[in-house]
Amino acid sequence: MADVLRFTTLRVGIATLTVHGQVIEQDVRVLRASDGSYRWLGPTLSEPASTLEAAVAAAEAPPESSTEVSDISREVQWRDAITTFNRGEAPCPICGAPAPASPRYPRRLCPACVLEATDAQGRLLRFSNESMSGGFEARYADTGARHDSHDCFVRGLRCRADEARFGGIVVQAAGE
Repeated sequence: MADVLRFTTLRVGIATLTVHGQVIEQDVRVLRASDGSYRWLGPTLSEPASTLEAAVAAAEAPPESSTEVSDISREVQWRDAITTFNRGEAPCPICGAPAPASPRYPRRLCPACVLEATDAQGRLLRFSNESMSGGFEARYADTGARHDSHDCFVRGLRCRADEARFGGIVVQAAGE
């Protein structure tokens, strides 16, 4: 079993992608991994970069498909500090970085901490909806085999992953 990478959030921003006049906004983060590499996290985790500057540049770069289509653009607005929280955010109960806040999910983890979720034996897990209609599934990151539990651990803290009310997946630190 490989060591699970731990991530530290260094920068947080909003990426605005404009495709054929339609605007899509997504959370984007630049992370430092415990192996010393830097990565950016948008819809997926990027490949490792050797420097913070390279990871930031990759996060700001237009999507590769935009070289073929002229009306696709990407702009990232970075926050000045990740220790202040915008409306609708709360500190992640694991690392303290900004996480989406919700009365329904008061102990919700930030996206970087979700990447560290393991089973009780330390095997890395990935969570997703079963289909476009929703549902919940957990799979081992190394084999893709199904993990038949909602329970997981992040940095030794018991957590629970589940389908969010209006779609997607939410991982929360377990209550005391």
